[in-house]
Amino acid sequence: MTMPMTSPMKSATRSAAILAVLCGAAGAARADKSRVSEEAVPSPVEWLHLRGGVGFQRVQLHTLFAEDSDTTRLTADIVPEDMSGPAASLGIGTRLWIFGLGLTGQVARLSGAAPERGTRDVTLWSVDGELSFRSPIGRFVPFVLLGAGYSTFGGLGDMVDGLGRGLDIDGINVRGGLGLEYYLTAALSLHLALESDLLFLARKGVAARDLAEPKEVGTLNEAEARILEADGSSAGFSYGADAGIGVHF
Repeated sequence: MTMPMTSPMKSATRSAAILAVLCGAAGAARADKSRVSEEAVPSPVEWLHLRGGVGFQRVQLHTLFAEDSDTTRLTADIVPEDMSGPAASLGIGTRLWIFGLGLTGQVARLSGAAPERGTRDVTLWSVDGELSFRSPIGRFVPFVLLGAGYSTFGGLGDMVDGLGRGLDIDGINVRGGLGLEYYLTAALSLHLALESDLLFLARKGVAARDLAEPKEVGTLNEAEARILEADGSSAGFSYGADAGIGVHF
């Protein structure tokens, strides 16, 4: 009995159909991949974005400019001149093409050793207006950051026993930084930034009536008392790193 043989024409037709199906599937896969990739590219205009991050900050109050070239006039040997610790930030802003405008608040819990007083902890609060220049490259957005704002130290009053009205050190800061943002989607990103600040700080003198007598306190000597009674100023420097997440609208 003779078996029927498949004609060359039928084989060619079947092969062409299979090839068409495979090409269609590959094309659909490429289209889906392209669509997903386009969805992850940042929009040229972002009317609102929110960013939060955590990192590390180091502050050095060593003199850049100070009365009599001596940071003691600012710190009175009570506040540590070299401090470091964890930091957290929260920012809000907008972006128009390569230009970004924002407002960022940051708090750092710093620890350092004051002369003859051991390790002390203070909190540095900062709020800054920022201008950034961004250059999107696909999902990656490198940026340069410039800013300025207000900085103040908290928890200083606890360092001086018998100080009636607290000890305030505050002033302005000028900020610069470099960073990189990576968009997971058009609405969600990760960022890493390296930043540094110049701190121009001042301390108002404490009235003598607000200082306890050195003999009664015992931990505040007469030299420190005289320094605290006078105004003090200095310029310091800080630097740190910050990593976090952003939400874009």
